[in-house]
Amino acid sequence: MKFRKAGLLGTSFAAMMLMLGTSAFAQETKKEDSKVEKKEEAVKKDESVVVVTGSRIRRNEFNSTSPIQVITNEESVLKGDAETSDVIYGSTTAAGAQQVNSTWNGYVVDGGPGVNTVSLRGLGATRTLVLVNGKRMPPAGVRGTVAAVDLNTIPFSMQNRVEFLKDGASTVYGSEAVGGVVNIITNTNQKGGKIGAKAYVTQDGGGERYGVDGSYGWNFDRGNVMIGGEYYERKALTAGDRDWAQCQQEYAFNPTTGARADLIDPATGQYKCYNQLQGLVRVYSGANAGEWVPDSTSTGPIPGWKKIGTSTGGSSATPTAQILLRPFKSSKNDETTVVNPVKTTSLYASGRYQLPFGEDLEVKTDLIYNKRESEFRSLRQIFASPVTTSWLTAPGASYNPFGGYAAPVALFDFNNDQSIDTYRFNASIGGGFGDLLPAFANDWEWEIYAQTGKSHGKYGQDVIKYDEFQQAIVGCPTGSGAGCVPFNWLNANSVATGDWDAAQTKYFFAHDVGKTDYEQNIVEASINGTAFELPAGPLKFAAGLHYREESIDDQPGPITQDGNLWGSTGAGRTKGTDNVKEGFLELDIPVLAKLPLVEKLDLNLSGRQSKYKSYGSNGVYKANLNWQITPEFRFSASQGTNFRAPALYELFLANQTGFLGQTSVDPCIEWGDSTDTEIKAACSAIGLDPAYQGAYSSALIITQGSQGILKPEKADNWDIGLTWTPKSTNLRMRVDYYDITVNDTITKLNAYYIPYLCYTGRTELCSKFTRDTNPTSSEFGKITSITTGYVNIEQLTSRGIDLEADYRKEFSLGKLTVNLSGSWMLESGEEFLGEKDDYAGLIYQPSFVGDATVRFDRGDWTYTWDIDFIGKASNYAYNNEQYLANYGVENSDLVGSIYSKTTTRVKPYTEATITHGFSVRYKSDDWSVTAGVNNVFDETPPNVSMNQISGWYTRLGNSVAGGPYDLYGRTFYASFRKNF
Repeated sequence: MKFRKAGLLGTSFAAMMLMLGTSAFAQETKKEDSKVEKKEEAVKKDESVVVVTGSRIRRNEFNSTSPIQVITNEESVLKGDAETSDVIYGSTTAAGAQQVNSTWNGYVVDGGPGVNTVSLRGLGATRTLVLVNGKRMPPAGVRGTVAAVDLNTIPFSMQNRVEFLKDGASTVYGSEAVGGVVNIITNTNQKGGKIGAKAYVTQDGGGERYGVDGSYGWNFDRGNVMIGGEYYERKALTAGDRDWAQCQQEYAFNPTTGARADLIDPATGQYKCYNQLQGLVRVYSGANAGEWVPDSTSTGPIPGWKKIGTSTGGSSATPTAQILLRPFKSSKNDETTVVNPVKTTSLYASGRYQLPFGEDLEVKTDLIYNKRESEFRSLRQIFASPVTTSWLTAPGASYNPFGGYAAPVALFDFNNDQSIDTYRFNASIGGGFGDLLPAFANDWEWEIYAQTGKSHGKYGQDVIKYDEFQQAIVGCPTGSGAGCVPFNWLNANSVATGDWDAAQTKYFFAHDVGKTDYEQNIVEASINGTAFELPAGPLKFAAGLHYREESIDDQPGPITQDGNLWGSTGAGRTKGTDNVKEGFLELDIPVLAKLPLVEKLDLNLSGRQSKYKSYGSNGVYKANLNWQITPEFRFSASQGTNFRAPALYELFLANQTGFLGQTSVDPCIEWGDSTDTEIKAACSAIGLDPAYQGAYSSALIITQGSQGILKPEKADNWDIGLTWTPKSTNLRMRVDYYDITVNDTITKLNAYYIPYLCYTGRTELCSKFTRDTNPTSSEFGKITSITTGYVNIEQLTSRGIDLEADYRKEFSLGKLTVNLSGSWMLESGEEFLGEKDDYAGLIYQPSFVGDATVRFDRGDWTYTWDIDFIGKASNYAYNNEQYLANYGVENSDLVGSIYSKTTTRVKPYTEATITHGFSVRYKSDDWSVTAGVNNVFDETPPNVSMNQISGWYTRLGNSVAGGPYDLYGRTFYASFRKNF
């Protein structure tokens, strides 16, 4: 189903304005919609009263059947949050899982560089649903793997609150609501104007943030119109801005004394840095074979160069003295991006109008538009070695002074930029039944809405054109392209600094620009109300039909599509569409009421049936039990199924090419030593020798989507909760235990597993690779190509305990409020081909995260102290298990250092980290000012040892990349708001 978006947008607004009439604005009155007034009164009485995400029934987070956490915008401002991702990542629901955020610069992530997505329960962003006002936001990002909502697209200033449903909700919302739901509720029915400004300045510089916003609302006899806008900018935080990010060290220790065992750099007297190796030339033949570094003072055998060693590689046999002299740190490294800069410009509008011919008939519209501009600075390493005599020895390569085959280890700038426009427009009509069905006039309601959303992104990246580079480095021989300029990649100054001659690099260096479009269109009709009365109360229901269509079209830059890339893989155009037709039903059944130990017992049942174009039909269900035992104790339990349909990129990802060696892809190499009988039988049937070595050139690896193969992921979710609200105190507390198992998890297969699974029973994969099976061939047995992609093969599990509590007490001096939130992760498992790993407690997934906020209100003043706690996370046990499996001994933290050539003890864990924040606010009738400090005690991210010698994680300098830790350090902020 296609929407004519421009026409729909324009005519909907025009129709709305026509219905309002020009006199409506002139006749502004104090009259408010009665329903809205009642809702606003309820909110004023108790801020926690909300329309709970995941249900049609009005509840709060402490009496909901499902576990709910609510963070109001006021709480976020007092805590010092600057953007939507701060609010969401700061919640305990998200803090215990690895998030794809603005620190993943230079890495391949779904959604592309600069994207901020959210993963709940450690299950991934594609298994977390993000809504705005209960309706979907379109995914946004760049490159071919766009699938999740980019939090950058949701302006902070338009928010009223953020609701976290910490339970699966596919029966209510459909696909993706497996690990939970994040629902951003916006401000509505605004009267008058609001303006705001905020600024965040770090003590150590870098990462400054600024924002301004404004909105205005008009009330009139039958409705309201509100428009607003926001501009937000975050400056880059670079490696040079923080000590812990500048110099990546080995961070190893003497196993006996515990003293640091890192080598000392003779040039600085400090621990040796191991950022990207750069600034040297490796000579592979002749009398000058070895490693050389630029040295302007050297007058030795090759003026301007100094020999530092005879080895030409990074093997463990390289002498320590040579390692100490290798240049690993460049001034360019300090310019690389730790947290990427971003500018967002947002516009939003909403309107509602009660039609004059229907007392309860109302038309509503809302619009969100966002433009994100982001970039990052990174470095690429030239790590070449000559493979033919044509390299650097052909005519025109006279600049080679070493007398042998030589190639540099040097740096190039590698910068990326993104510009993404995202919008979502929703229009609905609905209300009661009025005179049509008088018996249901005050209870039954209906709604029909249509929504369209789209993101359009452009992304640029620095690339080296392979063909042109090959020509330039050998002196532009006959047949080279027009404009070829010989490239002196042995220039001492350029090798040392990474600054290359612009005229020489212009021929082969380029900025390749691609574009990505993602579109989402929705139509839904629903009805809800009371079906009939039961002895224990009214039986309520909700039912509806839903249609959704989504499409993706990613077109990489022309150089990337041609595959003419040096040091990178090519990618084709990813284009595809899918649609779903769904029906859903929800029943709220009162079972018992006003009995001993049963104040009220309700049963909520819901189900959804879906039919996808891509794979067919599936259904899910959920049952919720809500038992009010006494006025103080409530027990709840839920059990159900959830699902995730394959993402568009998992279905339609275009061919991306690369190469892998035979030993990395072929399970038949030395199959005679295998203990797997199926592998032995399959390799023997081919005619391969039991000692077959696979000593051939690399196999071509093609990665693509798996349309026609994938089926949906299915999840089993259950939750048990206990709520305590003692009348004797103003305490409210809820504890939940959750358990989620995701079956048929979609995973991208490593190329090795295609032939392996083919030979062990997954025969549908046998067509995905080719092998030379001709016994007379000179390459008999070689795997020539493998087409890999996505398959349903894994199982994910997540179990844990959540705690939510608050306490309120009125004193003569003012009002005290204490909020506590904690999450214990008991299991975060992954099962692949019968082998199961548990990642709970490992780096990126600490076993416990929590936060506490103490707030005191006295007159016009509010004082807040906030504490965020991230528990210790350790890879020690997991590393030990892997080490024992591989080597038969337990020795996970004693490692032979490749630098010092000694046995060292490494640190594969992060300490418990506590950060504090303080704020004070003065609020008058129509203006307020808030000032505060984040990370009051300037807590730095915990250090870990180098990844190559200790465990699985990625480092930013000496800390963990993408973790929940504060990277800015002590930050001062202030915000101002004015109503008029």
